[in-house]
Amino acid sequence: MKKIFTLSMAALLLAGSAMAQGKQQQAGKEKHQKHQKHEGQRHGMKEKGKMAKDLNLTEAQKERAKAINQEYREKAKALQAERKTKMDQVLTAEQKAKLEAAKSQRKNEMKEKGKQRGDQFKKQLGLTDAQGQQIKTINEEFRAKAKSIRDNNNLSKEQQKEQMKALLDQRKERMKSVLTADQIQKMESMKKEGKEKGKRGKGQKSIK
Repeated sequence: MKKIFTLSMAALLLAGSAMAQGKQQQAGKEKHQKHQKHEGQRHGMKEKGKMAKDLNLTEAQKERAKAINQEYREKAKALQAERKTKMDQVLTAEQKAKLEAAKSQRKNEMKEKGKQRGDQFKKQLGLTDAQGQQIKTINEEFRAKAKSIRDNNNLSKEQQKEQMKALLDQRKERMKSVLTADQIQKMESMKKEGKEKGKRGKGQKSIK
């Protein structure tokens, strides 16, 4: 009897360990997929801008392409709204509540991760509290303006790309006005190191 009890406990512990490991692997997979999607979108915008330039489109062609893209985005938005409505009809009230709770939890987790990155950035550069608050304000304003650009259906992809580049340059200059020369040098070194890590990661992935 004692032996059976011991085996049962061991089986439960192994099952719990397997479930925890599965959740960790799934979280890692979702993070990797999100990164791939983001990189794919950036690459796609870059390729489209290059293609438009290489094709030497006339203004009339650019306007026509812009109208087609805007029409497509409006249809895609309508389809998303329709899908949500149909999904709401499928789910029970309890399931909807669970879904909203999961979304809220994910949002809070992302917010916490953002705070951790900000704290790490502050520590690595040796920012004062005043500098940290200024950088936070700059980043919040940047995110709000970037969202406005992305959500503007009247802009072509090329125009969005140009405005985002100008916005990034503006943020960079504003941050430089807050930081000391030594902090700017540290920040540039951190960016360079991050890019090198990204290249090494892509190289290892291609080998696999």
